Order: sequence, then C-alpha cells, then structure tokens
Amino acid sequence: MSQLPSRRPFPRSDHVLPGARRHGRSLAAGQFYSSTGVELDEISFDGATLRLRIRPQPEVTYTTHFIGMEGKVLASVEGSSPQYTLTGAPEETYVRARVEASNGAQAWTQPIWPARGD
Repeated sequence: MSQLPSRRPFPRSDHVLPGARRHGRSLAAGQFYSSTGVELDEISFDGATLRLRIRPQPEVTYTTHFIGMEGKVLASVEGSSPQYTLTGAPEETYVRARVEASNGAQAWTQPIWPARGD
C-alpha cells in the first residue's frame, strides 16, 4: 500500500532553498508540492482516497482537478477540502492534483502511485 504521512504539511518547492537541509528528506521522498501562491496544509493518501486541505484566502475560491494517466481529468472538486477516492479505472495508475484559485494562483502535487493487487 502506498501511503503518505497524514496531517503533515508538505514543503512547497518554492520554499525549499532557504531550509534545504530540513526539507531534504521530503524532497527525496517526493513529498512536496509546487505553487504560485496556493498553500496546502495537508496532502494525505490512505490507500484509497487522496485528500487535500487548502489554506483559504479571503474572497478566493478553489477548484481542484484530480488527474490520472495521459492527463485525463478524473474529477474536479470545488472548495478548500477536496478529495478523490480511487475507482479502479485504468487511468488511475497515478493520481495527482492541480489546484486553481480564482485569483489565478495554482498548486500542483506530486503523483500518488496507488499499489495495485494482482
């Protein structure tokens, strides 16, 4: 089972250089996200559901697109606590999230690779 630490903030890639030693393990494990201003307080995966918690900004709305293989959008969710539960679709070889804010800012997670039982 592929599992990320729950309720642990991931360092933003644009905040890594000042504390590179502190974030080295997270980077090596692929536990970070990129952002142009959207802040994620949580990225978690329990083996079935990918969850995000977005730090809300006043008067800003959020749409999160959960994306699978070949860029296929698996689901789009409004709000600051989006989640996506795996369905077993072939496009779910990996799932990543792209958050779009109404002010133009975005965030992108690293892909989550669910374990597949044969």
